[in-house]
Amino acid sequence: MNSLIFFIIYKLSWQFDSISDKRYYRIVYTTKKSRLDKASLVLLILFLFFTTWWVGTYISASFRDKSTVLLSAVYGIVALFGGIYGLSIAKRWGFFKSYFGKAIILLSFGLLLQEFGQLAYSYLNSIKHVELPYPSIPDIGFFGSIPMYILAGIYLVKGLGITSIIKRRPIKLLLGIAVPLLILAVSYWFFLKGYSTDGKTNAAIFFDFAYPLGQAIYVSIALVILLSVSKLLGGLMKKPVLILLAAFLVQYLSDFNFLYQTVHETWGPGRYGDYLYFLAYCTMTYSLIKLNYALKLPPQQTASEKDQGA
Repeated sequence: MNSLIFFIIYKLSWQFDSISDKRYYRIVYTTKKSRLDKASLVLLILFLFFTTWWVGTYISASFRDKSTVLLSAVYGIVALFGGIYGLSIAKRWGFFKSYFGKAIILLSFGLLLQEFGQLAYSYLNSIKHVELPYPSIPDIGFFGSIPMYILAGIYLVKGLGITSIIKRRPIKLLLGIAVPLLILAVSYWFFLKGYSTDGKTNAAIFFDFAYPLGQAIYVSIALVILLSVSKLLGGLMKKPVLILLAAFLVQYLSDFNFLYQTVHETWGPGRYGDYLYFLAYCTMTYSLIKLNYALKLPPQQTASEKDQGA
């Protein structure tokens, strides 16, 4: 019965192309389509492949010895895929001519910078035999993604008109700032236990504190957006922003874990720390897919009509 109803809706959706309110019915049809598009399918395959690989390293000791370094070097393919996908859909949103276009491009750049950091780290560690290349060239990518994510969040705020919502309900801004500050305070307290600057370079000390601080900023922005989007675009933005916030939180946890393990000299390739980064890349890529799905409007509407303008 449900299949018959869907078939009738499908047929009717094309009938309405010839009448004045065809945009509305195209949106209805779009929301009824299969949600597992090609990008989601590719992401799912990558997730299952690398997760199986990572689990295998814990099941077999011989497999672990041979494959952990390789796994650490190649799982960044997910970030590469997410970055390329984001840039490929940015044209639909006018590239840098619209707030949404800018946000998607910057999120994509953030993923590509993460992949640069992964490749540089693997090169220095595996080929140049630098035991722990931190701080070093890889941090150009790893730390460089932070301002990209912050700016992406700011452009989403502008494109979705969050500023006017905050002015009416400033409590949303206060909560969006207070929660990340609490997370940051707990992180610093946990991290600073036993922390010593002896033997550390100025660059290492800077990155030790700058990573959590910078990431707390984009977590705060994402939380403010989440608290404000419940009714925007019919509520379609809530899930994508929730996934984006989750991606930011997992990225925060990944970098904090790296700093903590570095201080305690327990970091190693292909272990749970790398899997946290892998999860961050998967979640960020999925957030781009869901953002594109939620923001998708009829083809007749131009990029300038999709948001408030640049």
